[in-house]
Amino acid sequence: MKRLSSLTKAANLSESMHRRLNMYTLAASAAGVSLLACSPPAEAKVIFTNTWIPITPTTATTNIDMTNDGVADFVISNHRIEKCSFSFCSYATMKVLPQHSHNEVWGNGSYAAALRSGVTVGSKGQFKPGHEVMAKATFDQGTEGSAYGSAGPWKQTTNRYLGVKFIIDGEVHFGWVRIDVAEAVGGIYAAVSGYAYETLPNKSIVTGQKSGTPNQLNKQNPDSASVDVPAAVRGSLGMLALGALGRPSSRYEPAK
Repeated sequence: MKRLSSLTKAANLSESMHRRLNMYTLAASAAGVSLLACSPPAEAKVIFTNTWIPITPTTATTNIDMTNDGVADFVISNHRIEKCSFSFCSYATMKVLPQHSHNEVWGNGSYAAALRSGVTVGSKGQFKPGHEVMAKATFDQGTEGSAYGSAGPWKQTTNRYLGVKFIIDGEVHFGWVRIDVAEAVGGIYAAVSGYAYETLPNKSIVTGQKSGTPNQLNKQNPDSASVDVPAAVRGSLGMLALGALGRPSSRYEPAK
């Protein structure tokens, strides 16, 4: 009888221990879930690439690799063709070409918008899928003189931004590409002078923003504040375009 009583007590003690262990396990699990719930969210970060990539009539295409992973997210095409029957004519077109079905550019109509510094690029942006025209130029050298025309929001710009939306690992990210453009009878001359994107998915970025939060962007003179290329180098773009074949005096606006 004493032995049976001892076994009963041992069984009761073992059952009690199991209950306590189960309670400890549940408490530890709850604490772990609580810690996970309180863990800080991923930190937003702006990645800025300072560069100077010339785009000339002979360049044809220029890759824009927002994340610098070796894969183009957007391509700038710059084509100049000569086509006329009785006089010399040249036509030039510069476009931005998204390289993923979900990559898009801030646009207006058939054109890619030339945004100023300080514009918020995010989910409320005017993004458009497909290929967007940036600038056009036409030159006609006829028997009665010459004529030059241009169209598009990028036809003569300094410190203007493409607002872009692109995909990283299946998630949407926003960014900007800063480009200068100068047109001439020899074609369209441009240069990419920097680009940036927000590492946190679906988080907005401000054109010209290179780090931190949008509130840290220099608001006093944002266009000049975002220039990293020396003025002499930046100015050479316009000089190159103007001296390509000489800008004619008469101008007209071609049909859009």
